[in-house]
Amino acid sequence: MSELTLDKFGEIMDDFLTKNHIQMLVEMPKGTQNVTIIDNTEAGPVIHFYILLKALPAVFKKLAEMIDINPAEDFIDTTLGMVKSEILEVLKDGAAGKEVT
Repeated sequence: MSELTLDKFGEIMDDFLTKNHIQMLVEMPKGTQNVTIIDNTEAGPVIHFYILLKALPAVFKKLAEMIDINPAEDFIDTTLGMVKSEILEVLKDGAAGKEVT
């Protein structure tokens, strides 16, 4: 049996995503920033991460086109910094009003 590395696991997830019809619903009720994620795989947060990982480049591309910015490294670094800040805020003390379920 070969060792399960992060690269090998990524290949497994890519294969899973490619071979299946994937749907994800991200819900944020009015008046709150509490996020609920539901998907059709029922595989949990690992698959949620990989779905979002595949979705982010499409979002970045459309954002860059909308604001007419060539997606240069500084643009990507800045926007990924925003992602990092949001994640750290949620992880730090459960950040009231931004819980993820």
